[in-house]
Amino acid sequence: MSTRSILYEKIYDHLKQQITDGHFQPGDLLPTEQELMSQFRVSRMTTNRALQLLTNEGLIVRKAGIGTFVAQSESLLPLSAEDNPFQSSAFDSILSTEITRGITQIGFVIPFLDQSFGPALLAEVERQLHAEPFVLNVGCSYGSQQVEQEIIDRLVSSGVQGLIVMPVNGEYYNPAILKLHVEQFPIVLVDKQLSGIPVSYITTDNTLAARTLTEHLLALDHSSIAYFSPDWQGTSTLADRRKGFEEAIANAKDDSLTIIDVPVVTWEKMIDHFDERQLDIVTNTLVDHPKITAVFATDDKLADYWLEAARRLNIRVPEDFSIVCFDGPLPKPPHFSMTCALQDQEFMAKEAVRIVLQQLRDTQPYTPEMIIVPASIHIGNSTSRCHHG
Repeated sequence: MSTRSILYEKIYDHLKQQITDGHFQPGDLLPTEQELMSQFRVSRMTTNRALQLLTNEGLIVRKAGIGTFVAQSESLLPLSAEDNPFQSSAFDSILSTEITRGITQIGFVIPFLDQSFGPALLAEVERQLHAEPFVLNVGCSYGSQQVEQEIIDRLVSSGVQGLIVMPVNGEYYNPAILKLHVEQFPIVLVDKQLSGIPVSYITTDNTLAARTLTEHLLALDHSSIAYFSPDWQGTSTLADRRKGFEEAIANAKDDSLTIIDVPVVTWEKMIDHFDERQLDIVTNTLVDHPKITAVFATDDKLADYWLEAARRLNIRVPEDFSIVCFDGPLPKPPHFSMTCALQDQEFMAKEAVRIVLQQLRDTQPYTPEMIIVPASIHIGNSTSRCHHG
């Protein structure tokens, strides 16, 4: 049995003995993982294994954001050889691997499963963890911060040892993420960062990509451009895309440029189907502002609204109207693809797995990593030179 396995067993035996001896009574708060890590000089992964086994035996209850408590049980029996799972050859065999089945879970929280950005990243995360091997536990927040918080709490309560989170858009930080940061729980954010909060994150260079897309429209002589985005206040990804857009406009030094901000009013409900109220807003914008010849949409699902509105108004894309966006390179019938910024999902996934596993395995305080990944620009057939004027 490896040294790590012996340490794992030592923590398990120590806590179980204290519970069965009555040192800890039902309802008592146990030492935190950080305290156990310091006491036994082990990694979070090792302490988490011991705690998860005690949870599986019904001896303790782990409450996300609160702590670990002795279960309210009337049958806490003294520890015996028969009760000790480490005394079986089967368990020795399991522990001969790096990690133990059933407690080696990594959680992944994703906003949507049907967008072009996210599912490919999720698939690569699963491939990376399978090679470790870890079990991936996935939860979908459907763009809701409340659901995101519930998913995070559920995953942590179920015993995941680390989390990879793609935060939803929102003006405020999710308190569930902040709690995990305070507790030093292994976590890495993908696609967004929490400004001022030292949590590891991996994101695209959204400012540069947005500036490049906007410069592409300007090079095609578009001077009246719509900007279509959810509220970017408090959402780093959207704020950076707006920053890049504005930088390109400012660098053009052209007073004749006209920018029309078009509100996104029902973003959470726009994923599975067109929201008619939102579609009416886009359609009316094209009718009320006939000089608009292009739109910058902050993702491909939003860009689809402009495609549909243009179709209904018999406006040709790209001959009469150009569209740029983030993500969405897959061809649409007939052989149509968006001009867009493509995010390197494979690299981001590999880095996310590396960071969260490093946090699990380190016994010393972990220094957060901030990784910014370049995007690639795909020139599709949704843009062409402006012929208005």
